[in-house]
Amino acid sequence: MSTSSTSESPEGEEQGRRLIIRACDMCRKKKIRCEPTAETCVQCIKYRTLCHFTPISVKRKPRRPPEQKRVEELEKRLKSMEEQLQRANQSKEVVRIVDEQGALDNLWDEGLSNFECRISLEGSDIPRVRKTLLDMDPIAEHRFATNPDWKITNFSTMFSRKVFKSLPSKPEAIALVNKAFEGFNLAFPIFDQHDAMAMLNYPDGGHQEPSHWACLNVVLAIAHRFRSMRKMDNEFDDREAWGYLQNALAVAPELTLLEAKISSVQALIGMAVVIQGTPNPRPFGTLVSQAIRMAQNLGLHRKNRDPNLTPREVEQRKRVFWTAYFIDKEHCLRTGEPPAQDDEEMDIEMPSEMMDNMIQFGATTDVNYFTFRVKLALIQGQVYRRLISVKAEKQSVTRRMVEVKRLEGMLAVWRASIPINFSENYKVPGRGRPLIPPIIHKVILRMNYFNTLNTIHRFSVPVEKWRSQLQEPIDPDAGSKHSPPPPILCVEEARNAITLMHITPNGDYSCIWVILHMFVQAATTLLENIISDPSHHRAPADLKLIEPLLILLCGLAKDGRNEEVAAMYQSCGAMFEKTREMVRNATTSEEQRNSSRKGGDIGQGSESLAEFLRRIDTVSAGLDEEGMALVESPAVNELEMVDFPTDFPYLGANNLAISRLGWHVPDGY
Repeated sequence: MSTSSTSESPEGEEQGRRLIIRACDMCRKKKIRCEPTAETCVQCIKYRTLCHFTPISVKRKPRRPPEQKRVEELEKRLKSMEEQLQRANQSKEVVRIVDEQGALDNLWDEGLSNFECRISLEGSDIPRVRKTLLDMDPIAEHRFATNPDWKITNFSTMFSRKVFKSLPSKPEAIALVNKAFEGFNLAFPIFDQHDAMAMLNYPDGGHQEPSHWACLNVVLAIAHRFRSMRKMDNEFDDREAWGYLQNALAVAPELTLLEAKISSVQALIGMAVVIQGTPNPRPFGTLVSQAIRMAQNLGLHRKNRDPNLTPREVEQRKRVFWTAYFIDKEHCLRTGEPPAQDDEEMDIEMPSEMMDNMIQFGATTDVNYFTFRVKLALIQGQVYRRLISVKAEKQSVTRRMVEVKRLEGMLAVWRASIPINFSENYKVPGRGRPLIPPIIHKVILRMNYFNTLNTIHRFSVPVEKWRSQLQEPIDPDAGSKHSPPPPILCVEEARNAITLMHITPNGDYSCIWVILHMFVQAATTLLENIISDPSHHRAPADLKLIEPLLILLCGLAKDGRNEEVAAMYQSCGAMFEKTREMVRNATTSEEQRNSSRKGGDIGQGSESLAEFLRRIDTVSAGLDEEGMALVESPAVNELEMVDFPTDFPYLGANNLAISRLGWHVPDGY
């Protein structure tokens, strides 16, 4: 076998290492396996050919890794940058931290405005260095641009605070704040009087803090709204209140997006209360929900509190939360929407029974309206959970009636604990005489009580079931032992509620918008009761009680600022006309029967034996001849102050003349 000879020199050894001989020429050509021997190969011996090995060079250059060229360019640029930085540091090697925005402009032209830690290299040509770096690598523009920190700290560049109404002078502002605390804070102790007075020390341009600015404007708006109820002409005060409310609403986005503060919660609750007493209460639910969510972020719904807080601050936090709580429950009871605060997600203590800002009005005993409304709100929350919620809709009629009885008991205990006569008819203030704030709060408290009671019975059982039972034959023995159907339990309370119309301001006042829907519910309850028995001798008087409400609804509907009021007026007016026609027909029929009875019974002056025995049984059962209870109502003497007959029998929840009205209630109710 002939092979290529290698020299003994180093070059020959290196060349030999580079050559690889695998097969002879013939085996390579025929692509067969070459099996070399001493001088030739097996295949060449077999085919009797000349065996010759040709050396093949397999020398290859090392493969360059990917992006090698890119790496070399980056290394070159990095080396150039290091040289420029070294030259810059030779002039002055001072690196310091600065906080001013002007130093940032000298460092970068753009992209670093959000850095909290700002570094300035003094004495160096920063723009030239930056331009050189970008020329070497245009993609580095995105690398040098800083990502935003997404931290909202100032709205000066996003919102410009618009002032709709300039703040009053300091003496006028102090007088308005005092008026607000005399009336409003009795039932809505949102603000602390010391803090409110401290907020009056504002600069000429107003408070820079948005929450303090909103609180101050809310207090001024509340003062004007309450003062308007004391005057016959409320146009000026309403215009002033609307201007201050606009000032507060202008910063509402800042309050909801910035850090949660107790003053922000106070401002949102105050705005909600003011808006509730306007023709457009639509934003009320949104503001209340935002206030409760912010209160939860501050931990106002938990009893665990900061030990550094003073007792006055702790009490103020409780009052703020409970105020938001009870207006939220009243809203959910009216609209049927879920409350923002779940009762199972709170363990805060009840507010203090004694309030340092309660004021004595004449000989009137101080009443903690705030605590009573909080306790009523707890019952209202149970009403929603047990009767109105989605889970309550799926329960059986029996279970629903059990819940109704429990809620009735809770509401009765609450009413018994309040030093207020729910049958009292207050004297009508003379023209120009101010309406005392405690009377306003009493009216609102009584109307909320009726609203809760009416809601309990409205969601108890289907009304059609009871109406069908009214048509069944009368069983006097069974009727005298059982209570009337649930809708009739509210008749006397509806009558007591509707009589409060004579002391409420007639017109566009805040208290009217708050309780207007409750008056409509009371009128609807009375009309339904009259429809069930239009021949009852008290039906005409009940219709007279409803007439002032229709006059008020007519005036508010003509204003055209609230479509809901127009719908209320149409529905109540149609129902009132239908009921009055039924009463008129029933009265005519009764007169005809009486005249025919008198014509056929002339000369008969004695009653029959059966009638005598029935009258004796009725009197022995504690009822009068009309079938009504002989127990005197404590409110009969007080009804003389209103302009309607006072000799009506009591048609209450426990003393109803079942046999006369034709109620037939099955056993076991």
